[in-house]
Amino acid sequence: MSEVLVIAIIFGTLFGVTYMAFTTRHKERMALIEQGINPLGIKQKAQPQITYWSLKVGCFLIGISSGMLVSMFLDFIGFNMFVGEAPLGYFAMIMLNGGASLIAYYRIVAKRQKEAEKLMGMDDLDLDL
Repeated sequence: MSEVLVIAIIFGTLFGVTYMAFTTRHKERMALIEQGINPLGIKQKAQPQITYWSLKVGCFLIGISSGMLVSMFLDFIGFNMFVGEAPLGYFAMIMLNGGASLIAYYRIVAKRQKEAEKLMGMDDLDLDL
């Protein structure tokens, strides 16, 4: 009985969020139309966003795998990676290298943003970090 209730709550929540998103968007567009503003014109005026989603995911996966390799190497040379029964050292190395890779991603994107600003003369290029 509780499993059915949990599933019903999950699907009800998803439906509610989706319904609210669409009705809110519709109301916003109708308000713009009433004011005499073209709602499609607002999207066209926005500056293009440059996203580096694949670079972010790639850096993060490389960081996770390097964390696994470092922890395996430390375990191989005899460093105790376990706290009781839990392999805490493995998780620590994975998270440490994953975080370091996201910091490297941020630095790469910041460098690319500065280069793009120099080339295009755009001071407010919006990047999705």
